[in-house]
Amino acid sequence: MNARGNPEPGTKTVRTHRIPQGDVSESRLQAKPSRVVVVGSGLVGSTYAYSLLVEEVADEICLVDVAKEKAFGQALDLGHAVPFARKTQVWAGTIDDCNSADVVVIAAGAAQKPGETRLDLLRENSRIVWEISREVGRLNPGVILLVVTNPVDVMAYVAWKASGLPWNQVMGSGTLLDTARLRWSIARELDIDPRSVHIYVIGEHGDSETVAWNLGNVAGIPLSSFASLTLEKRRELFEQVRNAAYHIIDTKGATYYAIALGLARLTQAILKDSRTVFSVSTLLRDCQGVQEVFAGMPCVVGRKGVIRVLELPVTGQEAADLRRSLEILKQAQDSLALEGCAAGGAQEDPGRAVPDASFEAGCDLGEGCDTAGRKLPGRFPARPCKRATSVAILGRPPRRPGKLRRPDRPPPIEDPGSSIQRVRS
Repeated sequence: MNARGNPEPGTKTVRTHRIPQGDVSESRLQAKPSRVVVVGSGLVGSTYAYSLLVEEVADEICLVDVAKEKAFGQALDLGHAVPFARKTQVWAGTIDDCNSADVVVIAAGAAQKPGETRLDLLRENSRIVWEISREVGRLNPGVILLVVTNPVDVMAYVAWKASGLPWNQVMGSGTLLDTARLRWSIARELDIDPRSVHIYVIGEHGDSETVAWNLGNVAGIPLSSFASLTLEKRRELFEQVRNAAYHIIDTKGATYYAIALGLARLTQAILKDSRTVFSVSTLLRDCQGVQEVFAGMPCVVGRKGVIRVLELPVTGQEAADLRRSLEILKQAQDSLALEGCAAGGAQEDPGRAVPDASFEAGCDLGEGCDTAGRKLPGRFPARPCKRATSVAILGRPPRRPGKLRRPDRPPPIEDPGSSIQRVRS
C-alpha cells in the first residue's frame, strides 16, 4: 500500500463482501423442498415413487392409500433405498399432506383386468377420482394435479371439474406411454436410438387413439422416406402399440415400469420448469370441431403445468380418426353429466360428491364404506357403491370410534400412524 492507502502496482487485493445483518434470515435463504404426493400405492403408484427416488426428482415423497398398512410398507421399503440414492424424505401420510405439495399424482382406482377396455372402468373410477380431486383442490389451489387412473382422459376431466383448479394445472398422462411405445417400435425397425424418432400418438389413451404419421420424422426426414417403413409396416407397428397394454396385462397382470418412468420425467419437467413437450391429456377447447374435451396432445409442460398446447395440423384420414377419437371421449364425458356442476362447485358442500344425475342407475355414489366394506354414517344418501370407496380413500381415519379392519385379516405388526416419523427419517 502506498501513502494514500492505494495498492501498489502489480499487487493483488482480496475483495470482501459484507452480508447485511438482519436483512436475510437463514430460513429465507433455504428453498422450499419439492414435494410429490402419490395417491394410490399400487403397482403404478409405488413404481412411480421408486422412479422419483432413483431419478432424484423430488425432496419429499408421500404415499397415500386406502390400505394404510400397504402405503406404510411401501414407504418403509422405499426409505430403505434412500442410502443408495439421494437424501429424500419418504413417508406414508394422508390427503392433508397435499397442502404443501408441488405435484399430486392420482394413481388410485380399479385396475384394468384381462378382457376389459379402459373405458370399462369409467363409472367406478369416476367416484374415486372425484373425491380425491375435490380434496386436493380445496387444500392446495396452486398444486399441479396429474391423473394416471384409467380411463385417464375422462378422469382428467373429472379431476378438473371436481378440483376447481385452472385447466392448465390439471393433466392426465394421456398418450405419453403410447407415444413412447411407438417411438421404441419404430426405432427397433430402423435400428436407431428411440430418442431420435419424433412422432406422437394423439387422442384417446385407448382403442380409438391415432397417430400423426405425416408429421413423424427422424432428423427432419419423413418416416415415409424410409424404405422399411411401408404403409403396411406402419399399420402393423401401430396395431402392436395399441394392443400393447392388453398383451402385457395378459402375460404379467399390469403395466407399470414404462408409465412410472414416463411420469417421473413429466414430474421433473414440472418441478424444474424445463418446458419439455409431452403428449399429455389436456383440455382442448375446440379441436376438429369437438369442444371442451380432455385428450392426448403434445403440450409444453413446465412449473405452471400445461404452458401451451401444440395442436398438430393433421389432415385427411388422420384428421378424421382424431375427430372420431375426440367424439368418443366427449360422449364418455357427457355420460357423467358433470356439465351442470361448475368446476370446483362441490367444494361449497363437503358432503356432496357429484350431481345426483352423475352416474347411471345402480352406479351412484353409495353410502361411505370403510376398508371392510361397512357403511359409514352421514355420507352419501344413495345406493351402495360397487366397491368400497369413501373418505378412507384419502387416507384419513374413518369418522367413527374404534379401528376398522377386515375380520379375516391379522392386525398389522405396527400401526402406521404411530410410526410415520420413523419412516420419514
